[in-house]
Amino acid sequence: MSLRPKLLGQRIAVVDDVINAGSAVRATLADLDACGAVPVALGALLVLGSAAATFAAGRSLPLVSLATMPNALWAPEECPLCAQGAAFSAT
Repeated sequence: MSLRPKLLGQRIAVVDDVINAGSAVRATLADLDACGAVPVALGALLVLGSAAATFAAGRSLPLVSLATMPNALWAPEECPLCAQGAAFSAT
């Protein structure tokens, strides 16, 4: 049984463990919008950086978290490790 039809008009809070760039939250909200749900808040245990707060404000949603920390994301041209020629390993 799909729960999607039951979301129509429902007020929903989206909660994640950690929000950094916010791609999972954005995708979840897009799907909730498609289902006719009414997102009312974003929550996380930890928010890294300011992207989530900016996104939440743009959607007029409160963002509640237990902790916030800065993040260390750089564009490649600004990355200090890239500037040093450090190799990246995904392992």
